[in-house]
Amino acid sequence: MHATIHGERTLTELDFARLSKLPGRELPPALAALLASAEVTGSRAVPGDVVTM
Repeated sequence: MHATIHGERTLTELDFARLSKLPGRELPPALAALLASAEVTGSRAVPGDVVTM
């Protein structure tokens, strides 16, 4: 499956940790790039109308 990602990405600290520790030898390049460029924030800072993992 191919996805085009536009714009900024914000991840909660917990979601970032979960994605960073996916099983396997190394992360797919697209996911590694997304994690490297994402803004990481605490869960309490995310507005109630925003969906997280």
